[in-house]
Amino acid sequence: MNALKRLGTGILSFLLLVSLSVFGVAFFINATILQPDFVAGQVDKLDMTAVAGEYAEDFVEDERPQEEEFLRETVYRVATDQEPWLKEQLNIAVYAGYDYLLGKTDHLVINIPLDELKASFRDGLWETLKDFLAHDASAIPQSLLMPYIDAYYQDIVDVIPPEYLPPGMAGLSGEPLRIYIHQHYNDFVNALQTAFRLPIVSGLVLSQIQPYFNDYYNDFVDEFEGTRTITEDDISADVMENLETARKSIGYFRAAYYALIALMIVLIAGIILINRNIRDSSRALGATFLVYGVAEFAGVLFARYFNFVKYIQDLPSSMETWLSGFIKDILLPLQWFSLGILILGAVLFAVSVLYKPRTPPVPEEIEPVEVV
Repeated sequence: MNALKRLGTGILSFLLLVSLSVFGVAFFINATILQPDFVAGQVDKLDMTAVAGEYAEDFVEDERPQEEEFLRETVYRVATDQEPWLKEQLNIAVYAGYDYLLGKTDHLVINIPLDELKASFRDGLWETLKDFLAHDASAIPQSLLMPYIDAYYQDIVDVIPPEYLPPGMAGLSGEPLRIYIHQHYNDFVNALQTAFRLPIVSGLVLSQIQPYFNDYYNDFVDEFEGTRTITEDDISADVMENLETARKSIGYFRAAYYALIALMIVLIAGIILINRNIRDSSRALGATFLVYGVAEFAGVLFARYFNFVKYIQDLPSSMETWLSGFIKDILLPLQWFSLGILILGAVLFAVSVLYKPRTPPVPEEIEPVEVV
């Protein structure tokens, strides 16, 4: 009978250990990846200025390489000013996406208002233009400056003191002056930059260049609507198929998650029913919980504090710090879960050692009464 009891306890303990191992992974997924609050929290920790700057470098390099330095500086400025807004919109998109994936809504709809960002980009672009006119005018796109120069070259040259102008420009006016500027564009722009520190020059240039700046800005943001709405129609069929598969899989996962909890409760109850005493039940459960808790807790600690990020190739510098923190944060729920199971196992094992079962009192012998 004792052999059968030990065999039954061993089988149920092994099944409980396997169930705990599977549930640990499920608990980790359910507490992090499937929680929009967790994802939104990680978005808040992103350095949006650095991320936007690195994205802008790739975009500008591919789409507008001749304007790279000018536009990159603008993006940095806008990202710094609008970082709270950018994170707010990303979080809105996260919650909308999770509402769809978790089955709270039947259709995927993400609305991103862009009017505030467009206004901020305009202000940032204008401030960048003024800074570059004063310090690095040659980096301003020629497509922005040349139409303005062609229209106002005489007014500009007339207001710049002669000592600021290139020697070959002295005495020129009209068409010869315009031709000279086209042939020596960089020399003229450098002279304009030097003279821009004079209020009379900067005031004139800024008042005249505004219409050309407006044309340049409108051309740049013309493709962006006031509100960007992303629906299922905007997403490729392959991606939507994967999202639909993920949506169904999450439903199955949630059902299996709670079924696994019920299974562990049944296994624990089975161990208690087989042993039918506190000491043996506590020993079996305590040993199982200790084995899982020690192994899982040690593994999580190693994963949290070992620097995996350094082995990832071509990782943007702005993402290194964030990714290190992300790894620690995403493993934190599993760390506390495994620690809790470890402590519970230690308590149960201590109970099995310290518990003294109450022994029933031995009845006293009754002396026979002699009958006279």
